[in-house]
Amino acid sequence: MDNVTIYVPSKAIEETGNILITSRELDLLPISEDLEWNRIQVVNVEYKDMEGNIHPHATFPSPIEICFQITAEEWSDYLQVPDDYQVQTYIDTDQKKLWEALKMVTHPETYELCGETSHFSLFALAVRQKVIIPITGATPTPTPGPYEP
Repeated sequence: MDNVTIYVPSKAIEETGNILITSRELDLLPISEDLEWNRIQVVNVEYKDMEGNIHPHATFPSPIEICFQITAEEWSDYLQVPDDYQVQTYIDTDQKKLWEALKMVTHPETYELCGETSHFSLFALAVRQKVIIPITGATPTPTPGPYEP
């Protein structure tokens, strides 16, 4: 994908294969209690071995970086409020279903926000929703007129 990159350290994957990145729907799998984050890009990352078998939840001994490239304007916003950006992974177990923040790494020269992970699954670039309080003026009230029943 043009704006998603995966950096794999040497020896992190011991067998030959391919890494598949598939774009998914925005705000995929919203959590009703988690209204704080907008997932502006969601991808599914899988590993496919040379026999063509997909290992959707492959794990690796060394951390791999899942990186989302953002615009110069978004990078400027990130520098102002870095806590408003996260790279998240989806956790789906019998005990819990939630989006969890990954340890962040950045590549300023390419405007990339990355999350370190030791497994493949669903990943998202999440941005904290901005609370906008509308500025309103006084509400005009009609001038009272004569009483009419």
